[in-house]
Order: sequence, then structure tokens, then C-alpha cells
Amino acid sequence: MTKKYPKRTNYAFKLFIHRLKIIGFFVFIFLFLSLSYWFIFLSNFFQIKQIKSDQEINIFPNIEKDIREFLINKNKKFVPQAIYKFVPQYSKNTYNMLLLSQKELISYLKTKYPDIEDINFKLNLKENILMVSFKMREIKFLICDSKGCFFTDKNGIIFAQAPQVTGSLIDMIYLKNNNLKLGEKVFDQNEIKMFDNIFAINKREDYVFRVKSIEMDSPSSTDITINTTNGWQLLISFNSNLEIVNKIISGLFNDLLNKVKNRQENIIYIDVRDYPQVRYLLR
Repeated sequence: MTKKYPKRTNYAFKLFIHRLKIIGFFVFIFLFLSLSYWFIFLSNFFQIKQIKSDQEINIFPNIEKDIREFLINKNKKFVPQAIYKFVPQYSKNTYNMLLLSQKELISYLKTKYPDIEDINFKLNLKENILMVSFKMREIKFLICDSKGCFFTDKNGIIFAQAPQVTGSLIDMIYLKNNNLKLGEKVFDQNEIKMFDNIFAINKREDYVFRVKSIEMDSPSSTDITINTTNGWQLLISFNSNLEIVNKIISGLFNDLLNKVKNRQENIIYIDVRDYPQVRYLLR
């Protein structure tokens, strides 16, 4: 009987050591994860210290504020506010660069600021500085409806409300039945190309009329009304051959203006949408 005690004692000791190793393993894992969590989310190592831009844009302070709020909201998903009660010294570390989802942030900012065409971010990892650069939209057309006027860019996107003006050097398009909204894409590239060709008439000496503005029922309308500086309207179909339209009107003028006392001032409109049938209305 006395020979079995050492075996039991040896077994109990090995069992104790085995359990101690298991406890030690889990303690190690806990400490490792805690340290990793602190290093990633609470320490200064991954914190963005400054947000800068090398461009002078008046809306940048608002954009910087939005970027910070974006990062704070992202940080809340990983760091509950209760943690800061135990470690209040880290309560300002809420701008974690690892949580900077550029695609998501760009989409958010471009939606909120439609006058921004593109945004780029660059992280200075040495100094923990986020550099932001912008490409602002440039005015292509002045588009108006019954409620007001807006600026659109070369891609047909409405990006800013225009001030009320009686005249403008910007090419103007009036939409009769539409409710324009900021950020909305109202024209595709084919429509923009057609508008460019129409307004380019003003630079051509061989054309017998000049363009003041364009009218359409809606962006998808197949008919276009050109308000001329000559005092009358020209009605054409979308994608009309403007060279042919000019020849039609030139031929009509040779016939018509000789019979009209006040010449073009007596014309109300010329309709070439059903060419070769041409309609016109006189005062």
C-alpha cells in the first residue's frame, strides 16, 4: 500500500501542472488580445493627428469635420464608450487610420458636396497626417426649370444652385417639365455633345442664326427648341444634322425674307422637325 502513494502524488502533481499550463495559455491569449486591442484602437500608433489639404477650398473646414465624424462613428463600432471610463486618457483617440474606408468616405462626401468631382486621400504614416486633395466640378451649362437655375458640369451632373441673373455668358438650357435636384445626372454624353454642337453655332460665320438658349420639355425629350438671338425660335429633333438645318433656313430666308417687311423680326418660329416638310409662323 505504501508504494502507491508516490504514484498518486506524482499523478496529482502532473495534473496540477497540466491545468496550470492551460490556465497560463488562456491568460496569455487574454493578455495578447488585450494588448493587441490597446495597440490598434487605443494607442497613438494608428491615430490620425492632422487632416490637411494643400488646396485653398472654402468648404474644407466642413469637409474636415465630416471626415472626423466619419472616423468617430467607425471607431464607436469597435470601441464602446464604456471603455473610456476605465481609460479616460485615450478618449480622444477616435481617428483610427485603419478604419478609414476611402471608398465609403468618398461616396459619402461626394453625395454631401456635389460640387466635388473627385477626392483623393494620402496617408503620411511617418507623421500620421491625412492629406486630402480635391477636384472641383467646372461649370458647363446653366440649367433652369420653373423653380430656379443650377450649374452642371461636363458630365451632366447638377452640382450647385446658380444665382438669379438676367443674363449670362454660360450656355443656358431651360427644362419646362422637370424638378432639378443637386447631385442629379440630367444629361448623358450624347446629349451634351448635341448641346455643344448647337452652342458652337455662335462661333460659325456660315450660319444664318445665333443661339441664345435651348428649351426642352425634359432631359429625355426628342425635340429641342432653340431660342435665337435673331428673335425667333427654331424647332429641331434631337440629333438633327445642323449643317442641313442651316441650309434649309438659308433657302427659306432667300424666299421668305424678301416678302416679309420687317424681315426676321416677323418670324415667330421655324419648325424643321418633319423635314423635308418645313413649317413657319409669322406675326
